[in-house]
Amino acid sequence: MAVNNYMLVYKGKILDGYTIEDVKKNMAELVGKELWKLEFLFTGKKCVIKSNMGLREAMQYQGILALSGALTEVVYRSKEHQGPHQKTYQKAQEHSYGSQCHVMH
Repeated sequence: MAVNNYMLVYKGKILDGYTIEDVKKNMAELVGKELWKLEFLFTGKKCVIKSNMGLREAMQYQGILALSGALTEVVYRSKEHQGPHQKTYQKAQEHSYGSQCHVMH
């Protein structure tokens, strides 16, 4: 049974060799949204791109986003953030990060 305790987090950082304009354009093309709809990703605040994934899937998404120039983090959600308290954890994220920011579904 796969454990879906991982999420992909983005803080607006870019990989060497890319410009912020390149990354914005690449990410807009990747997720099929207009550029202005993704501006919130580049504020420097922590944003969950996708959650509830296994490690392999999270790393695959991380690799795909790296090709666009985005530097992301794969984050493990510990057991205390699982189960009946998950909604509370998600609410805390919404308040601390501005929004859950799910870009990919």
